Amino acid sequence: MSKTANEKFLESSQPAARAGLITLSETTLVPYLHLYRFGNTSRPNLHFCGPWWVGFSPFEALKGYAESRGEALSLVARECLAIDWGWSKVDVLVEVVVKQSLSAWSGTPKTQFVRGGGGPGGRRWEPDRRITQLHIPGLGERDPSDSPQMIWEQAFADRRSHFIGVNVRS
Repeated sequence: MSKTANEKFLESSQPAARAGLITLSETTLVPYLHLYRFGNTSRPNLHFCGPWWVGFSPFEALKGYAESRGEALSLVARECLAIDWGWSKVDVLVEVVVKQSLSAWSGTPKTQFVRGGGGPGGRRWEPDRRITQLHIPGLGERDPSDSPQMIWEQAFADRRSHFIGVNVRS
């Protein structure tokens, strides 16, 4: 029997996790843990099955940064998590509670360099190194226990997503 619903996807997802995280470590997300993700209204199919998430404490830190700076949560999330404009609008907040244990990679967001944007060589996104991010693989795959549901449908309770708007710095 599997330890977690998505453990068979963990090893093969390591290159994708390394593309976005430094100091990568394997972790198990346990029931009742609150998770958050910033999504995109133009891609509702990824709201709950996208791999990039943050836990409760990092999310509270993002909210605190937004409040102290007088900036929108979407802009602070983009800056602190190094989310390029071309990757997501960051206009949806997804909130879930873990119902079934999940395997994940945890680490500090990596500096991202996007070619073709923002200048001669591209755009550089320097994340806030105090924020820990999670990469949860396989959420959009079928549950391996022969269920017709996707892993995210079995693994998350109290699933919510809501529009938070798109704000840009003037």
